[in-house]
Amino acid sequence: MRRVISISREVWELSNVELVKNVYYHYADGNLSGVTSTFAPNIEWVRPEKNINIHGKVNVTKVFKKLEEKFIFFEVIPKSFIDAGEHVIVFSRYYGVFAESNQHIDVPVVQFIQMENQRVVKVREHIGSDR
Repeated sequence: MRRVISISREVWELSNVELVKNVYYHYADGNLSGVTSTFAPNIEWVRPEKNINIHGKVNVTKVFKKLEEKFIFFEVIPKSFIDAGEHVIVFSRYYGVFAESNQHIDVPVVQFIQMENQRVVKVREHIGSDR
């Protein structure tokens, strides 16, 4: 006797917050390809206070690679993720030690991450002080 089992498969889409959390998990694991897998090819990364505007997945990936050279230790600790529709707002802290000066950093960070079709299309990052 032949038995057939039919299983219906549903396609699950992750929410924007879940996708962004996955980016942070990949970063913590040292998985750069996992980090950038959610980036759109035309991603834009903006840091207004430094007048930095980086365009394209290749260029943004280069910045992530430079962090490994610039820091002896670098850690990102997300504190909260806020679902704002097509945006995810992330409050976190950057901790690290610069390789060249051995100077320690501990700064709050807010990122406004714009999502489109399950891809990160824009990150507006504000790195500040506790003041």
